[in-house]
Amino acid sequence: MRVLREHRRLTTPARRSALLAGLFRADVAAAEIRGDADARLLAPAEAVAAARFGAARRSQFAAGRLCARLALRDLGVRDAAVPMNADRTPRWPAGTVGSISHTTGFAGAVAATTHRMRSIGIDIEIVGRVTTEIEPRIFTGRESAFLASLSAIARDRAATAIFSAKEAFYKCQYPLTGAWLDFSAVWLELNPDDATSEMSSGTFTVDATQVAPDLPGVPLPLTGRFAIADGFALTGVALDRAHAVTTPVGASPIP
Repeated sequence: MRVLREHRRLTTPARRSALLAGLFRADVAAAEIRGDADARLLAPAEAVAAARFGAARRSQFAAGRLCARLALRDLGVRDAAVPMNADRTPRWPAGTVGSISHTTGFAGAVAATTHRMRSIGIDIEIVGRVTTEIEPRIFTGRESAFLASLSAIARDRAATAIFSAKEAFYKCQYPLTGAWLDFSAVWLELNPDDATSEMSSGTFTVDATQVAPDLPGVPLPLTGRFAIADGFALTGVALDRAHAVTTPVGASPIP
């Protein structure tokens, strides 16, 4: 009985994610965990990367890796670990690309084959985490002016979505360019689905600013998608094989 209880307790909590999948085309597999995960579920190569993490960070890391493995399994890639590269980015199995994000209470991952996608990026953030103290380091003048035009609720959502979308774009472009970008390198324009501009879901356009470095192989402007669900902002952007820009399909936000 003790062995059975232990087995059940260590079963992966990762589940397929309609929310994250809805940020992309059908070519993308997605998984999520609402919360953290037992670090004993890490594969040996993954556990090595997390060995020096504190308990909370190791649990979040485990949640992200379990999501990544489920997404890969849905692509037909089984028993594949996702260790860490020297630059701390995930090392995806040959023939695949992917992205992982985790914050307090939510971890997720997406994956696709290199036959379909060149690169992909996601980010998950808690709505309201972008405070007025850090806004000058994140937003361009154009973004700040847009945020100032919104109601308080819409502003919190939009500010978090812009921050998150920049993170998702940086994850997407990095495997192709190797460039670490400052927040001032690009600017974001949000295009909400709802006519009342409640910022529950929509698309975003990312484009370079005058201080952006050259990003070979990353055509700008680029379109991605955002959704607000359960107090989280989720964003995704990808470069596909056809013309390097995906045409995302809408995700239904959860109030």
